[in-house]
Amino acid sequence: MSYATIADLNNRITQTELMRLTDEDDDGIVIIETVQAALDAAGLEIDSYLAGNYTMPISNPILITLAVDIAIWNLYALDTSGAPDGRRERYQTAIKTLERISTDRKVLGQLSAGASFVTAGRIFNRGNMEGL
Repeated sequence: MSYATIADLNNRITQTELMRLTDEDDDGIVIIETVQAALDAAGLEIDSYLAGNYTMPISNPILITLAVDIAIWNLYALDTSGAPDGRRERYQTAIKTLERISTDRKVLGQLSAGASFVTAGRIFNRGNMEGL
């Protein structure tokens, strides 16, 4: 599942930077397929952290931010010059956040699994306690 759109990504990265990361032929255009592949890979990474605890698909605004940070990191993975420190820090923070979510130290919403108790009914009630 893709948690973020290209429009979400465009809010956090300049077109010049995006073009530099995706335009292998130096045509001066952003390769949308490369951007979408980075977003899809980010979605798969997020799913790998959440699938054990949440009913999928899940929608939460924080996941958009995490997906964008991971997708930008994925785009920089294609660049031989490497990612700037700020991008690396955002990616590392995104992964730490996903780890916290996956270990229930941070909760996004309704968990898919949880404790519930079922009993056979009351053993003691007013009717069977009368006269005691």
